[in-house]
Amino acid sequence: MPTKEEKQALANKFARDAKALTQVAQKAYGSRATDSYAHDVSRAFTELLVRYVNEGGSLIMLGERIGMTYPALRRRVMTADVAPLPRSTRSKAEPHEYPPVAERLNKIKKVSTYAYHSAIKEAYDKGLSLNKLATYMGLKSAYPLYYGLNNARMRKQ
Repeated sequence: MPTKEEKQALANKFARDAKALTQVAQKAYGSRATDSYAHDVSRAFTELLVRYVNEGGSLIMLGERIGMTYPALRRRVMTADVAPLPRSTRSKAEPHEYPPVAERLNKIKKVSTYAYHSAIKEAYDKGLSLNKLATYMGLKSAYPLYYGLNNARMRKQ
């Protein structure tokens, strides 16, 4: 395990490269599978972070040096091996299918996070739109559902 001084030296070394990439990587939006310069830089930034962690670096130290939060850096490292979601087609689900699923998810959410994320993945795999499902669940955004979906997908790999 690296000493604190070694971690600081490693953070300083990687910070130079990471800082240069963050300016462009932060402009990448949409699916990680998108083919664009910003997405290529974003993927390179994620690879750099994974290499940094594998060498024993501290994401907290690196985050302080490049002006990014620990959760943002950790998310990139944790999801590096998770394949991006495929481009989805329009949901074929009927409007009457959403209320029972939304009610079930709201109940499961109170019991177990693990089961909640698994149920979100199950609904997504059945073709339900997470955006529509969020509306029926009373959420302002589908982001928490996509977060749960990705957590369930990470567990499966």
